Amino acid sequence: MKQGSRFGAGFNIPFLRMCVVAVFAASGMVRAAQGAGPGIDLSRFIGPEDCPGATGFADPYVFKEGEAWYITSTYSASAPMYMFSTTDFSGKKRHLLNVDLNEGFLQNHFNDAGLVADAIWGLVPYRHTDNKWHAYGTVHVGGFRTFVCHFSPVGNTAWPIADWRLDKVLVGSPSNCAYESKVYSDADGMVLLYVDHLGDGNNHVMAQRMLDPTHLDSSFAPQAILSPEGLASEYRNPPAGMQICEGQNISRLATPEGSKYAMLYSVGDFAQYNYKLGVAYSDRLIPPAGQKYAKPKMRDPANAWQNSQPAHEVVYLLQTQVAGWPNYCRNPLKGPGLGNLVEYRGSYYVVFHSRDPDPGLTGDGRWVWISPVTVDFGRAMHQWIVPGAEPDKTRK
Repeated sequence: MKQGSRFGAGFNIPFLRMCVVAVFAASGMVRAAQGAGPGIDLSRFIGPEDCPGATGFADPYVFKEGEAWYITSTYSASAPMYMFSTTDFSGKKRHLLNVDLNEGFLQNHFNDAGLVADAIWGLVPYRHTDNKWHAYGTVHVGGFRTFVCHFSPVGNTAWPIADWRLDKVLVGSPSNCAYESKVYSDADGMVLLYVDHLGDGNNHVMAQRMLDPTHLDSSFAPQAILSPEGLASEYRNPPAGMQICEGQNISRLATPEGSKYAMLYSVGDFAQYNYKLGVAYSDRLIPPAGQKYAKPKMRDPANAWQNSQPAHEVVYLLQTQVAGWPNYCRNPLKGPGLGNLVEYRGSYYVVFHSRDPDPGLTGDGRWVWISPVTVDFGRAMHQWIVPGAEPDKTRK
């Protein structure tokens, strides 16, 4: 898990204008895209000059409220906590946050007077259908011990809200870890998304229905909706060991036949080049029992991923691990992950975190990047959503 100059030159996926497609946000339908976009190329959007006192702005979460997009992050309890807003993905405004991890409450909840909350992973603000604001996040207490909590506004409840306080544990405990909380709400209800190991040593994306923003639906058994499949690309630290799917963000996209749910997710070790951004699809927000979101794949006859034998491998949206595989972007990036799909002026972009390409293996230095994407459900599945350029058509 995890703890603006421009970079067009040398990137092997140059900018391409977007195709026409309609996108649905969690709160409803976003207008159909028409025409060319505003010309945003691959670039770093939030960097060290924007975050004094912080070592990165990792795990970005992007959401729209009013005329602006807001971006939150993962935060250390001992460093400044920022939120950014933008109306054009060029200029940006920095907001200072105060997030109270409420250690006294947690110590009492877990009957552990020595518990210390040292970070919150991925703060996710959410405005419910009654217009009241909530937030969700993963509390880290050291040693990759994590659990998912609910936060309420403190004082001012008008957006943008700067002060939050933890008031409820939803999933997990220091001895039964869960992390990477997101929420999705539509006409079918509200779902909490998080990551759990399920006792098999691997990490799976889970879905849990909610009765309302603070109560889980106890009649619904948590369900794995995306899991590793034993492929070499899915090892956290190859060539063996733990496999991982995390960093999930779901959007609903219009297709010629209706719509599909697209889940952006991350695979690999967040500090290494093998961290990468994938996308998987489902016709339903929560697939039927026994089914999961489907990953786009293609044949790997040269066994570039070094499976035990040549196999169909996952086609990732952005990856810096294997140069002979689609969507390789190691020149400007190192370990792209935690993607958010956004629509802006009729074009579509993925906002994600990555480092500059350097040899250091550390969780620090992850900053927020933006890249255009092309969405076209008339193509083969591994080309439904791709970075701005035409994928390599020589591969079958």
